[in-house]
Amino acid sequence: MQVDISNLSAKELFELAKQKELEEKEASARKAMEELLEKLMVKRDELVTARDDDLAEIDKKIDELTEQREQIIASHEDSISEVDSEIEALNKKLDQEPSEKPSAKAASSAKKPEPAPKAETKKAAKEPMDAADRILEMLKVRSYVSHGMLEETLKSEGIDLTDLSKKINNLIRSKKIVRRSGGNYALKK
Repeated sequence: MQVDISNLSAKELFELAKQKELEEKEASARKAMEELLEKLMVKRDELVTARDDDLAEIDKKIDELTEQREQIIASHEDSISEVDSEIEALNKKLDQEPSEKPSAKAASSAKKPEPAPKAETKKAAKEPMDAADRILEMLKVRSYVSHGMLEETLKSEGIDLTDLSKKINNLIRSKKIVRRSGGNYALKK
């Protein structure tokens, strides 16, 4: 749109100049935003490509490890199968060999006198063992024990499982045991 500036007053000329300057600033700002947008789009494409490359590399490693895992499983299955065959052959051989006569077994067991029932010992007179004490006792025999095994063993022995986690945490805090990965516990060395 062409404006005849010869008919405009100074105020109108000033406003026209301001408007033109504002339009130029807006156009310049818009151009700068478009350039920034273009740069960001290029950067985004680069990041997506880098991500895809990294994921492809990881997928390749996963495929290699999966193949290696399958080979290991197959190898172990073969070894286990061989041992199973040997066990089966030995069991058949043992079943075929003459075993001790049942009457001889009964006679040998009849010859052994049964011990007289013992008087109540201190252990029997004691109250049931505390879960923490039993955990420590188990860990003296085993290198580590899982949480599930602890629960099963304590439950089967009639030991109260109330506050088991608290008792385990107390043993850890008192540095008698340590927590390993996967919910396993071991004696503190």
